[in-house]
Amino acid sequence: MTASLRVIAFPFAGGSSLSYAKIARALPAGVSMVTLDPPGHGRRMAQPLLTRVEAMALDLVPNIREETGGSPYILFGHSMGAYLALAMLDCLAQSDMPLPLRLVLSGVAPPDRPQPEKLSALPPPQFLARVAAMGGMPAEVLQEPALVELFGPILRADFEAAESYVDMRRHAWSVPVLVLRGTADRLTAAGPDAWSACLDRPPAILDFPGGHFFLFERAAQVAAAICAGAGGIDAVAGSA
Repeated sequence: MTASLRVIAFPFAGGSSLSYAKIARALPAGVSMVTLDPPGHGRRMAQPLLTRVEAMALDLVPNIREETGGSPYILFGHSMGAYLALAMLDCLAQSDMPLPLRLVLSGVAPPDRPQPEKLSALPPPQFLARVAAMGGMPAEVLQEPALVELFGPILRADFEAAESYVDMRRHAWSVPVLVLRGTADRLTAAGPDAWSACLDRPPAILDFPGGHFFLFERAAQVAAAICAGAGGIDAVAGSA
């Protein structure tokens, strides 16, 4: 593994460049992570929010070139961030930029069919309650009106983006794909062939105990899985 390996990450709904700090700290020596802020998030909070994953990806393409500088890298995203990583790989495949060593998709179902439930269409109280039940918003935030006013629109825009992202194409990327799933996450497809309609090359699938935000309970194992075998990527499969 080279000392310049970079993990380019994309935040989950409502997240920011700080979203994966716990995982970043658990990465092996010589591997670093940067999480990119889409418009309206983190350092870019003052910019207008986007409600389409494809638009977010196009906005962030220049950041990939800037952050990698030609060095080997991995794309990673959880939940909405996984769809953003997928869309980003599409953008990169049509550009003159080197492709990533690996695409790691966490906590997400294949995007080949519309999502049956649209949480983003719920009234504010129900919407926030459902987000909190998923583990995506601390209870303390819901108890603070100023924080709800700040983060509520971000969450709703992100959920709209994730829920409207449908890609029924069958991709033939040369990039290996790793899918991380929580065994108790109802949002991810459980079948071993769930991604067969989306990818010519079957992905490696790694299951972790836990729900939708299993990755924070298993930060060290997730960090190891993201970059395992990087350099001469070997398939990672099984259970953790």
